[in-house]
Amino acid sequence: MATLSVCIISKNEEEVIAQCLSSIGTLADEIIIVDTGSTDNTIAVCNQFPGNLHHFAWCDNFAEARNYSFGLARCDYILWLDADDVLKPEDLHKLEALKVQLQHDVYYFKI
Repeated sequence: MATLSVCIISKNEEEVIAQCLSSIGTLADEIIIVDTGSTDNTIAVCNQFPGNLHHFAWCDNFAEARNYSFGLARCDYILWLDADDVLKPEDLHKLEALKVQLQHDVYYFKI
């Protein structure tokens, strides 16, 4: 079965990131959170969940932060989520079913 890294960029997301991380369930083989300078409790919230927390100095370039997170990923596939994204249980089950049969280089999801 293919492995999956979930990459998330955060900055001052204390109010939403726990719900995002909780919604991932067991889908991810690794979770990579790249914080770009939070001054709230985002980091403390993230530390309550399994995952790798990294820091990236914000350079006013979202693509650089996202690509940095991708560079840290070690699994076969990457799923990128915003810190305020939440996977609905039915979508989580669909992704878990897809994970066992991944065969293409890229998948796009309609949201």
